[in-house]
Amino acid sequence: MKSAWTKIIIFLSTFGLFDAGYLTYEAFTGGVVPCSLTGGCETVLSSQYADIYGIPISLIGMLFYATALILAVNIYYGNTKAFNFLLVISSIAFIVSIVLVYIQFFVIEAVCVYCLTSAGISTLIFILVFFIRNKMTRSVIPDKDPGSKLI
Repeated sequence: MKSAWTKIIIFLSTFGLFDAGYLTYEAFTGGVVPCSLTGGCETVLSSQYADIYGIPISLIGMLFYATALILAVNIYYGNTKAFNFLLVISSIAFIVSIVLVYIQFFVIEAVCVYCLTSAGISTLIFILVFFIRNKMTRSVIPDKDPGSKLI
């Protein structure tokens, strides 16, 4: 399915991979992430919510973006079976992003621009996947009353 929408998902997944990759690199090297826009990156990234059992959330984000990228490229080259898996993981990523943004604003009370960028990217991927799904569904479902066009 060589569509512009699939190309956009490929681009967004690549951008998200770099964003999450940068945060993962800084998490493993102990670097400080500069955050001039919101000033809360260090607070968010050093909070108890920044990792799960010692695994940085950003690494999980990297895995999501890498998987989404691979699936989107497969879809672009005609493997429509990959679409359902992309639908599932983008839905999960969207829900996780909502939870993490909530935690930033209302629990930690600090905002990380890199984290918000990732949440925005995963939300856009989710929206595009559902847009493509609806477009695919409309093109596959036949008219409910095929006899009505015979008159």
